Amino acid sequence: MKNIYNTLGMTKACLCALAVSLVTTGCSDLLDKEPPSAISDGSFWTGEGDAMLALTGCYRFQTGWSHDDFATPQGLLYLDFAGGNGTEKENFSTLMASSNTVATNSNLRWYWGNAYTQIAKYNTFLENITDCPMEESKKEQWSAEVKCLRAYFFLNLAFYYKDVPMPLKTLSVDEANSISQTPQTEVYAQIEKAFKTAIDLLPVQYSSEEYGRFTRGAAKVLLSRLYLAQERWGDAATILRSVIESGIYELDRRNGDDSYEKSF
Repeated sequence: MKNIYNTLGMTKACLCALAVSLVTTGCSDLLDKEPPSAISDGSFWTGEGDAMLALTGCYRFQTGWSHDDFATPQGLLYLDFAGGNGTEKENFSTLMASSNTVATNSNLRWYWGNAYTQIAKYNTFLENITDCPMEESKKEQWSAEVKCLRAYFFLNLAFYYKDVPMPLKTLSVDEANSISQTPQTEVYAQIEKAFKTAIDLLPVQYSSEEYGRFTRGAAKVLLSRLYLAQERWGDAATILRSVIESGIYELDRRNGDDSYEKSF
């Protein structure tokens, strides 16, 4: 019996020592690890390769059931339907723009939420690429691309919702819960600045391997859409004329000379 008590005492002592050592270690380095399932900003942004990975991620949009979004085919189609240009069998687009539309409409919530998810991603990129060791010219061009992406979502938010929050940096939880709306005119001014700056920084074309990235022409077309939203018809016509006369773009007539006209 005495041996049993001695064994129990030694076991308790060992367990206490182990617990103390775990607490001490936990406060130093046992728990202070980078997340194993995600890339941390603290260990990322080591060079141009990391920046390119982050830029590629900025061009990734919503998928699955959350694709009521300003950048997805379904999302754009629903907006067209809500404007009176068609309908769909589940009546979602009608409920988005009827006299009975409510603020809790799930489709409208997804457009709003997905837009700010993308904007938060772009703010993270713009904050971190500043100190990334890479060529300054590429840094400026890639930042211009991401600012165009961010401006695209701000344009849609301001056009459809009017006055909206306009975060231009990563927000803390308290900041996100207390941010106020920015007047539509100020949002439009920020968008115009982003597109005009990008036009001077973006290339006219990319190689086929980089197809889909923001070009100078894309920034001009979106700037024209802003002008149309503001009813600045002359400004829209001028910038669209420069796109037409660039000789880079043409109407899609792969299905016959009148295929484009048949689309309307």
